[in-house]
Amino acid sequence: KKMASKVSGWLRSFTRLKTVSDDTVLKSELQRCLSTFDLITLGIGGTLGAGVYVVTGQVARNIAGPAVIFSFVIAAITSALAALCYAEFSSRVPRAGSAYTYCYVTVGELPAFVIGWNLILEYLIGTASIARSWSGYLDSIIGGVYINALKSRFPSMTGGFFAYPDFLAFFITLIAVTIIAIGVQKSSSTNIIFTTINLSVIIFIVVFGLFYVNVDNWLQPNGGFFPYGGGGVLAGAATCFYSFVGFDIIATTGEEADNPKKSIPAAIIISLAICCVAYIAISIVMTLMVPYYMLNENAAISVMFEQVGVPFVKYIVSVGAISGLSASLMGCIFPLPRIIYAMANDGLIFQFLARIHPKTKTPLLAVYLFGIIAALLAMLFSIEHLVEMMSIGTLLAYMLVSCCVLILRYRPDDQQRQSESPMIDNLQDFSTDSGLSTSNKTAEEQRKLHQPENSEEQSNSTQLSHINRLRRCVSSYTHLLTSQQNSSVPTAQTSRAVTTATALIIVFSFCLFAVLIHGYQQLRNGNGWLIILAIIFTVVLIFAILAVAFQPQSHVVIPFKAPLLPFMPILSIMANIYLMLMLQPVTWVRFVIWLAIGFSIYFFYGISHSHAQQDTGYEQLPQSAQDLVSATSDQQNTNE
Repeated sequence: KKMASKVSGWLRSFTRLKTVSDDTVLKSELQRCLSTFDLITLGIGGTLGAGVYVVTGQVARNIAGPAVIFSFVIAAITSALAALCYAEFSSRVPRAGSAYTYCYVTVGELPAFVIGWNLILEYLIGTASIARSWSGYLDSIIGGVYINALKSRFPSMTGGFFAYPDFLAFFITLIAVTIIAIGVQKSSSTNIIFTTINLSVIIFIVVFGLFYVNVDNWLQPNGGFFPYGGGGVLAGAATCFYSFVGFDIIATTGEEADNPKKSIPAAIIISLAICCVAYIAISIVMTLMVPYYMLNENAAISVMFEQVGVPFVKYIVSVGAISGLSASLMGCIFPLPRIIYAMANDGLIFQFLARIHPKTKTPLLAVYLFGIIAALLAMLFSIEHLVEMMSIGTLLAYMLVSCCVLILRYRPDDQQRQSESPMIDNLQDFSTDSGLSTSNKTAEEQRKLHQPENSEEQSNSTQLSHINRLRRCVSSYTHLLTSQQNSSVPTAQTSRAVTTATALIIVFSFCLFAVLIHGYQQLRNGNGWLIILAIIFTVVLIFAILAVAFQPQSHVVIPFKAPLLPFMPILSIMANIYLMLMLQPVTWVRFVIWLAIGFSIYFFYGISHSHAQQDTGYEQLPQSAQDLVSATSDQQNTNE
């Protein structure tokens, strides 16, 4: 009994939710000073960096050819699915922490910790990799003098993660950390300068490059526009997807935006649209100026102008590249202390990390501590071995935010929940009369009632029990599809149905895509068992999606709603699961190791120091859409 009670207590801790009250939703120790324009430039700066100057050339040359344009379109659509979910949630819960906070409010404490912990890893490795790319690009401008000198003095350790110590990457990271630590206004102003230079150079590249385009480069005899076929376009889209990672930085500014309910959704959508146009424009000009197979993998834009006889342009491109990488570097560092602050402020990690400096209004200790860790990673480690680790954290966050939007949109509002009590009573009475509940009987009476008299009766009872369970499963699913007939607004019952169906969508999407990706060759060879499994997983997925689609949605009016529910969040969930399963197995091993470190902190510290443990308000029923909207609206009106 003691063990069962302890396990039950742990399970309650894993699923307890963070509530957002009228008094706290817009209160913050951080400084609210970021306008919509600041947030847009922050999103563009965090997204439009190495993707323009490096990824476009690599994908065009080795993966998709001129069809890289369609790869970016597909990647943009996939990113937009997650971006729209972020936009809706940011209008509901304008708090620091991004996906971590959204998950804590909707799903529970343990999933929120997993997301927050992996976002920390994402931004750490992202910062380190961009810093190393920054030094590498600068070295390419000066002819490789810097890296050659380092390699001669510090021979790399072959076969491991360590490489030559990149001191420039270390110091450039510390400079960026210092700018972030000074305060949000200073770091935002610096980011605006870098982003403006970067966008100006991109516009120059596109306009100037139009004078050197040659349509024949799309009509080459060896493959034409689609030299790698449709498979190359899809493979290129998977790579290009990571070029759009960065808009979630905007969502971490929930406690620093002037009007987060309106400015954050607008900034997410506008910044993603601008980045999409920039990537497509660069891809068109690049593949029209030079045949795709002649593009330089590491510095395609700089070299292509040399190839058409205007080498001086490479210096202008270099200025844009350095500015873009600098903005991306700051964009990776900027959200890191915000995630740490949110988790420490909730008590899930060490609470001293949530201390705000009275002058800078930033979590100074968190900024410098994790900034130094990122600088050391940039200096000592070969980022090629670790860079995929940032992908899995991002995709997991995107997937769970989509789940949160789906669950919350089908959650009952205040008025409906108040009217549910008599309905619940009637359901309980019905279940009691039908023999499905024995709550009105004592434990002794239940034991006597169900105790079999002999072994034969026990065997018959077991068989009947299995049959009843099967009937109950069929009956439950039938009820999922017909529950909307009884109500046009969400109830606790329909909300639970959506949560269950969403869990099934996640599980069977993993199963289906695992079969399709890792058993593709066997499926082509006609492996019967795999074909049957794929069909079963597909059928279950279809039924689960229908189960969600048949439920009533909340009619609460909020500043921004993601369109095409439930299909848009479900597509986002499935797309992110597919991309996660495309990662290398070693990435999953490293992911599990990082999770093990995080769980040791959570189980030995966070679970007992969580504010949810001390505040009974955390253990209330899940918040409705109306709760969140009314809280933010009331507080916003008070501030105005």
